[in-house]
Amino acid sequence: MSYNQDKEQFIKYLQFQKHYSINTVESYQRSLNEFIGFLKSESISHFNDVKYTNIRGYLTYCQRVQLIIESVVYDHFINI
Repeated sequence: MSYNQDKEQFIKYLQFQKHYSINTVESYQRSLNEFIGFLKSESISHFNDVKYTNIRGYLTYCQRVQLIIESVVYDHFINI
């Protein structure tokens, strides 16, 4: 299955089996899209090919991005 097929199947599961709210489902969609983008940048074409090291790499990436965002916000408010 492709990323989109897997993602859509999971989103339907959240909606119709778990009965999650629209906001929760949209949050999952955003998170999945970010993760899929990371996997594509690592040349991984299917969820079945994801390894533990890929997940750790993604978590490290997220931490770096969050630190950058926090730094930018801090710099913005420090200059007010």
